[in-house]
Amino acid sequence: MRKAIAACALLCLVSCGGGGGNSTPTTPTPTTPTQANRAPVINSISITPAFGIAQVTVFAFSATASDPDGDATSFAWTVGGVPFSTASGSVTFSTGGSGVANLTVTDGKGGSVSDSRSCIVGTMAGTWAGTLSGASISVTLAQPAGGLITGTWAIPSIGITGNLDPATVNKIDAGGNVTMRFKVQQGSFNDFIVTGTMDQTGARFVGVANGSGFSGTPIVWTK
Repeated sequence: MRKAIAACALLCLVSCGGGGGNSTPTTPTPTTPTQANRAPVINSISITPAFGIAQVTVFAFSATASDPDGDATSFAWTVGGVPFSTASGSVTFSTGGSGVANLTVTDGKGGSVSDSRSCIVGTMAGTWAGTLSGASISVTLAQPAGGLITGTWAIPSIGITGNLDPATVNKIDAGGNVTMRFKVQQGSFNDFIVTGTMDQTGARFVGVANGSGFSGTPIVWTK
């Protein structure tokens, strides 16, 4: 009888998972997925002024950037064909046209972002056309350096030609203000002076002529 009871008790222990042992299931440790690198952000970018003159206006450019992962950022500019690696700087453009400041910001981990800004760079270089006291005039100019102006001009309808007086400082300043002395080489005119201002398109000159019978005669020339 005792043997039967012992056998029954042993069977119950085996059926219930054994004696005093206590087995707890193992829970897998979750793995956090690696955060993909995020590109930096350009918060602001500018180039000023919006209009200036080749060779004489100093244009300032600047930008701010941040990185959502907290990574350090690096700046790479190309402004007027000149590279810069700082957040800000300044430059003068040697020729006229559209001045472009291109910026790329990187985070050193493969992330990058790019943007650009532009400005208008005026120059007196080129062929200007308009009228002078009702007669068509063509003025072909160069701006070799420092805002200095050289060139030739003609009023074909009355056979007058000339150049800019090389003995005079013919010049445009950073504000677009121009002074030129027109010297007559062929024709019955005397020398005269043209003063005026280039407008912010960089392609229109408004001024007056004085001397050789002109007295504040209005001029509007375009190129």
